[in-house]
Amino acid sequence: MSTSRLHPTLRCIAALGTLLIARALPAATLHVCPSGCAFTTIQGAIDESVSGDVIDIAAGRYVENIAIIGKRLTLAGDSTGGVTEVIAAARGPTVVLGSGSDGAYDEVDLRNLSISNGNHQTGTGVGGGIQVRRGAFLHLLNSIVMHNFAAAGGGVGVNTPAGPPTVITASLIDDNTSTALTGPGGGGIAVMSGSTVAIQQSAVTRNRAFDGGGIYTDSATHTTIDAAMISENTVSQVHMHLGFVGGIGAGLDVNSAISITGSTIADNAATGQEIAFGGGMFILLGGGAQSVATTVIAHNSATGPGGVGDGGGLFIAAADAHDTLTLNKVYVVENQASPGSAGGVANEGTLLLNGTIIRDNTGVNCEGGSGCPP
Repeated sequence: MSTSRLHPTLRCIAALGTLLIARALPAATLHVCPSGCAFTTIQGAIDESVSGDVIDIAAGRYVENIAIIGKRLTLAGDSTGGVTEVIAAARGPTVVLGSGSDGAYDEVDLRNLSISNGNHQTGTGVGGGIQVRRGAFLHLLNSIVMHNFAAAGGGVGVNTPAGPPTVITASLIDDNTSTALTGPGGGGIAVMSGSTVAIQQSAVTRNRAFDGGGIYTDSATHTTIDAAMISENTVSQVHMHLGFVGGIGAGLDVNSAISITGSTIADNAATGQEIAFGGGMFILLGGGAQSVATTVIAHNSATGPGGVGDGGGLFIAAADAHDTLTLNKVYVVENQASPGSAGGVANEGTLLLNGTIIRDNTGVNCEGGSGCPP
């Protein structure tokens, strides 16, 4: 009998029964491989999937830009020793997550993937390798994001105001570039206003930008970094018609709440014709709880030919001298700045030190503000 002839109450029961049956169905696994599978493109499998599905991608090269919008999915590359490469085929991010509009946030898990060749310098310009927008949040595991370009967040750009945290675990963010001369940078990762990101057991290396070579965090963000390596990232200052721009925060440019624990910030370099601030990290105080613990900040530099390079290890900026940064068992050693400047810590705020060592830096170890050790 057609349900259209049933009593309205019975039609509702029938519809509910259909919904419950659909929900009881187990998640499907869709297989992608270069040949011989149901799908030979990742996007083809995404288009046929429903929320909860797993897309299993065999080792190989997949030259395509992919988008996941309005679905909760897991994309899993080869975990047996092969490499699953996702290589952007045209302009735009290699991977786009979320619709960019208001609505429910769907979790997308990306694991065992190599993501490269994205180029996102127009439009929002956020996220070259992976763009995480409203409507999605990312769990990135055991993956490599490399050789991507964007205005902000050359490797990964997260723009999910008030959304769940994006989590990056056991991954490498390497050799990506932010091209924006002004505004948010982040050669490796950009955390945009209102977003939350956790980076753990990962490496952010050899990325480039004008501000925030490795990582850039915007205002009203919250970022946690644990057991990470942030190294060999660079920022450089250039001259524009209105003056010099860039040269700030080679390892990190931090403008809001952050917690860094058990990490290494090393061998990052800020250079500038006029100024270069924060070889290891530039941090603007006053944007929420900010602390660094059990971390080594070493062999970073802030220099420039004929210019002022300051804060080889750390440059701590503060609009109010009472704004505080807590350094708990942090080693700031063997960093470099321009002659007469602070090779270790240039401080405009208040330092709260516990078991922290600041020594053997070129020039002054720590100067300015309050709380520098004698």
